[in-house]
Amino acid sequence: FLTVIGVWDYYLHTGDIDYVKSVYPQLETIYNYCYTRLNNEGFVDNFERDWIFIDWSDDLDKDGAMSAEQILLWKMNVVMADLCSALGIDGDKFINSANILREKIISKYWNEARGGFIDSYTSGKEKINRQANTFAIIFDFADDVQKLKILNNVLLNQEIPPIVTPYFKFFELVALGMMGRIEPGLCRMTPNG
Repeated sequence: FLTVIGVWDYYLHTGDIDYVKSVYPQLETIYNYCYTRLNNEGFVDNFERDWIFIDWSDDLDKDGAMSAEQILLWKMNVVMADLCSALGIDGDKFINSANILREKIISKYWNEARGGFIDSYTSGKEKINRQANTFAIIFDFADDVQKLKILNNVLLNQEIPPIVTPYFKFFELVALGMMGRIEPGLCRMTPNG
């Protein structure tokens, strides 16, 4: 997912459409392969010999299909549609897939009362962590109302387990910056933050 998303980021910052043309067939191959790895509900799930990775956190509920992975799958669909548009080809199938997937993700993972996305619905624990909620902001999955709820109920909530890896801390800092919360981000970059 991140490979496809990365190609779009590269194109946005360089305008290098020749590169996009040269790698688009490989992106379609990646996309098609990912869709062979979905469960019967149409979600990314852990199958035998798969390593589905979001973060090294022990706090994540990794039982079944995780919301962070579904948000990445959604974003890959959006990006494929955007790449098609840039190439002047029909990308409707990607937008249609993104729209269907978004509705399913909101239905299964969004917890309105708690103002955030749960990690997984399979276990029944309804754990809310920072990772999926961070992705919901930086990949523009959540709407503006949800983003504000995520900011206040998850990212600025000290009761939610902190992100402990520098890898994912980067994503959290980006999300805080996108929400105009530079000060909490700067505090978290200090040794005691």
